[in-house]
Amino acid sequence: MIVIYDGNCMFCSRLVFWLIRNNKDEMMRFAAAQSTTAIKYATEMGFVNQLGKSILVVLGNKYYTQAEAIFVTATKLKLPFSIIGFLKILPTTFTNWCYRLIARNRHHLAKHKCNFNS
Repeated sequence: MIVIYDGNCMFCSRLVFWLIRNNKDEMMRFAAAQSTTAIKYATEMGFVNQLGKSILVVLGNKYYTQAEAIFVTATKLKLPFSIIGFLKILPTTFTNWCYRLIARNRHHLAKHKCNFNS
């Protein structure tokens, strides 16, 4: 699994550190949206315009964005955090709306920018 995140966002970078600490099988890999690895995957998936705007998760030959990416990622976490993955039973329009609300305000949530590239 590869998680592609906004490397210029402190909120996103902190989330990556948290995911690293709570990853149950250590199979998650991370790439900042600004990295050549992320650009390569986003180009292959046709999501270059999404880089830095939405989390992208690549799992095998499938890709996920927005709330679905969060839920797929959550299933790879230690308990009790993996339970977040069960929220996928909620309507996609609602969960993506929640995701976009947080995404639009992520820079305000962290207040600082960071260039954590992996």
